[in-house]
Amino acid sequence: MEGRDGDWPALVNVFSGHARGVLSVAYSPDGKRVVSGSEDMTLRVWDVATGKAVADAVADPFTGHTALVCSVAYSPSEEQVASGSADQTVRVWDVETGQLVRGPFRGHSGCVWSVAYSPDGKSIVSGSDDRTLRVWDVDSGQLAAGPFMGHEGSIWSVAYSPVNPQRVVSCSSDKTVRIWNVETGQTVAGPFKGHEDYIFSVAYSPDGKRIASSSTDRTVRVWDIKSGEIASGPFRHHTASIWSVAYSRDGKQVASCSSDKTICVCDVETGQIVAGPFEGHTRSVWSLAYSPTEQRLASSSEDETVCVWDAEPGQVIAGPFKGHRIESVSLSHSEKHVVAKSVDKIVMWDIETGQVIEDPVEEHNDWVHLNECPPDGKWVVSCSDNKIVCVRDFRSGQVATVLVECDTNQER
Repeated sequence: MEGRDGDWPALVNVFSGHARGVLSVAYSPDGKRVVSGSEDMTLRVWDVATGKAVADAVADPFTGHTALVCSVAYSPSEEQVASGSADQTVRVWDVETGQLVRGPFRGHSGCVWSVAYSPDGKSIVSGSDDRTLRVWDVDSGQLAAGPFMGHEGSIWSVAYSPVNPQRVVSCSSDKTVRIWNVETGQTVAGPFKGHEDYIFSVAYSPDGKRIASSSTDRTVRVWDIKSGEIASGPFRHHTASIWSVAYSRDGKQVASCSSDKTICVCDVETGQIVAGPFEGHTRSVWSLAYSPTEQRLASSSEDETVCVWDAEPGQVIAGPFKGHRIESVSLSHSEKHVVAKSVDKIVMWDIETGQVIEDPVEEHNDWVHLNECPPDGKWVVSCSDNKIVCVRDFRSGQVATVLVECDTNQER
């Protein structure tokens, strides 16, 4: 498949349709859709489960911008998406129809590199090549605040605080991060200094206490907002410029993507890689976003594709459970026990301790068939080719009921 380099276990889906590089991606709040913005001057909205464009957007992308689309953002209501463009405008689109419903908002004198919705969806903040931030009223399209001045270079990324709607963070080619008061336009924290080159992306932690940033200096840094000091990092896992950074839902991990064509997921405290590097894109990876509802990542690339990845660390959380030649296995609904079948035995383990709950029960002396564990998690049912059905207590492993003369060859 174009834009994909072989098979990779973490890769869930690849969305193809854009005619040029895809600069930005964002998840819908329910995690079911992804919006993308491209150098081909269009936006597309994708169904995450199917990988297909919503409302046949492959045939009918959202059109109206007259230059590349640099940034996209979903509204909290999920009904609209905002975009920022090199045509120096901000626009708001209806997700279902692809029609322009607000804008274009004009005021910037340079490329609009980043847009973000306020938590209540009533405002959009934008950051631009003109070194300013502006806050727009979504309904009226009028400038609600700004321009905010202070950066000495292009503003590449902006984001609203998830816990304080009066705070916005920005980063710049001046190598600094700043936090602004939306009402006054004043810098209230920063500039945070430490990166050695342009800073391309910033992201708030879910609790609003920290900022993650990524740079062309090939590092990710995590900042404590209150002190302005580096809380962890720099993390050095990429071999080229890092274009985008994102926090996981629980705030324990930070994901980053790079011109080295990879995505890495790191522990935010230790900086150790817990998932990845994810390899599959064939050119620079420019943007990524965590799903709000599950441990997945969407990424966009110069290779003209959008990919969705399973971002779980992939570490063994229990086991290995040894001692038997296992044919099949089932997990209890409480996730406290695991039951497995060998050729002629049923074995059950306690997941936390790794101990066998009871010695293997040997009522069966012929090939065993294991049923799925029932929702109440109390019993496990097995049958075998010696025409015996056993019902066991899942906690003790003891046989509660034995039924004989069951014909396992009978149609079920």
